[in-house]
Amino acid sequence: MKENQNLNDSIIDETFHTLNERHNSIYQFVMRYNDYIISTHDYGLGILLSMIEAHTLTYIEENPGITVTELASYWNKTKGALSQTVSRLSDKGLVTKEKKRRKRQECTPICYRNRSKAQQST
Repeated sequence: MKENQNLNDSIIDETFHTLNERHNSIYQFVMRYNDYIISTHDYGLGILLSMIEAHTLTYIEENPGITVTELASYWNKTKGALSQTVSRLSDKGLVTKEKKRRKRQECTPICYRNRSKAQQST
């Protein structure tokens, strides 16, 4: 009986260590990925963007006239968070923000080939 208990304890201990090693690998990946997401990179525009900014810019380009509210709903983020992201993109000359009817703010991408004109005007 005691031998069975020792065998079971050994199996449980071995299983725990195996799962713990896998957990640590996943955790390390998540931490590295998080660092990548929040750091800035040049995605070919000569401008440093975070991954969030790059994906938001792509979505705005594919959906001209989208509102911050619609962006927030799509990305499952708060309007405040997306408003800050759009403001950073606007400050970098990549999108324009326009107030439309009933205080509805729309985001429109600036054409990439016109980027140099946008830089010159700022």
